[in-house]
Amino acid sequence: MPLRTSVLVLLAAAAGAVAAEDYDLDAPIATEASTSGGQAWELRLGVGYAPGAKQVGGSSGTTGGASQFLPGAFYLSDKGEASGYGYIAGASLTYRNSESKFTGSTFSYRSTGVRFVVGPTYRNGDFRLELAPFLGIHQADAKFGSAPTSYSGSGYEYGINLNATYQVDPAVMLGGYLGLEGFRSSVNGGSEKFTISGSGLTAGVLLGVRL
Repeated sequence: MPLRTSVLVLLAAAAGAVAAEDYDLDAPIATEASTSGGQAWELRLGVGYAPGAKQVGGSSGTTGGASQFLPGAFYLSDKGEASGYGYIAGASLTYRNSESKFTGSTFSYRSTGVRFVVGPTYRNGDFRLELAPFLGIHQADAKFGSAPTSYSGSGYEYGINLNATYQVDPAVMLGGYLGLEGFRSSVNGGSEKFTISGSGLTAGVLLGVRL
């Protein structure tokens, strides 16, 4: 073999050896990260139990609680691939419907509004825990039994929820929440004006669709 050809063959063999060292054929192939990682917007619906009206003016009543609906949109941000801390931020519409007993009369209370949420999260794979404090404002309507007078006004709500969710697939989330919640409304009708308030446990289920 001519000297020039031998040198070229040796150089080619050396280059191949260097390339083999730089690329480990036995290294594991990277796989897709958890379906719930990264950053994303999520549409959610919460359905559950909330405290009803317990104080009307200066009177205390008994209540079985209220039904609550919470459709909203939230931004989720996580650090890392397998697990990590992040945050949740967003807003939801609120609807509360309750009936209480005051001095033998049924007291109906409904409110619609919006609440804003910002809080930390921790994700491990497809499981996520969210600490979600919130503040909100609402429009309220109330009525005593079959009396012709109805009352309307506005108010605020506040609280904190612990959400636990599981990413069923890249597009769908299921979960639940448990927390504490309170509200206060000022309403008037005719010449009467009074406040309505309540506080207590709240709990429910969550369904989310990732955009």
